[in-house]
Amino acid sequence: MARRSGQEGYVEKKGDWYHVRFRIDVIGREKRAYRSIPLCPVSGPDRLTKPERQRKAKEVIAAAGANSIELFEAVESVNQGKTFRKQAEWWINYLQTRSRKPIAPATVAGFRSYLKKWLNPYLGDLPLASVNNLAAKGLVAQMVA
Repeated sequence: MARRSGQEGYVEKKGDWYHVRFRIDVIGREKRAYRSIPLCPVSGPDRLTKPERQRKAKEVIAAAGANSIELFEAVESVNQGKTFRKQAEWWINYLQTRSRKPIAPATVAGFRSYLKKWLNPYLGDLPLASVNNLAAKGLVAQMVA
């Protein structure tokens, strides 16, 4: 999200109108989509000056929610769709079936017990993108208690 904050878009002339173009996150798509929203006519009584167009462009982008953290997190949680529990199960299966140095059955049993006892009850239902340092600190605090 750090690379996506403060989007300003850009104003371009399309025919007889000025439009603001910007990117916005879309649920179900990995890449962001371009949006183009008309701002004002090029000439006539409703015409805006360049600073007014830029100000209105920022307002349109803010109203669309392109810079909001809430939209980004909602899209990421739906797009990722993977929980910590699913990813942990995939990882265990991968460790057993990889061609170079698959792990021993005793190690698999140990890893599964750690997941069952500690990790999955606390982190299992979180989206994979939400498992961060803060979540790990909460897990460690629970383990210490």
